[in-house]
Amino acid sequence: MKPEALKHAMYFGLMLGLVFALNFFLSTLNNGWFTALQWVVTLTIPYLVYRLTIDCRDRVSGGAISYGVALWYGIQLFFYAALISAVLNLFILNF
Repeated sequence: MKPEALKHAMYFGLMLGLVFALNFFLSTLNNGWFTALQWVVTLTIPYLVYRLTIDCRDRVSGGAISYGVALWYGIQLFFYAALISAVLNLFILNF
């Protein structure tokens, strides 16, 4: 995997981590509208990962990407998103 793909995964993992934190924040609120919005956010996460993988394929890999590289990119994307989300959730819960 190219170093540019790692930077791409880190940057968009940050953005996806913010979406994860938003999803967590919505899950703490007890209102029907917030619950529905949480489900919408939850269902859009796989689509966002799909679109980000396509973006990585087009920008970094020159329009071609193997299944293994795409899978590894998705794993890295979720890893960095989970790190950011964990830090934000820690601050949300403690402050």
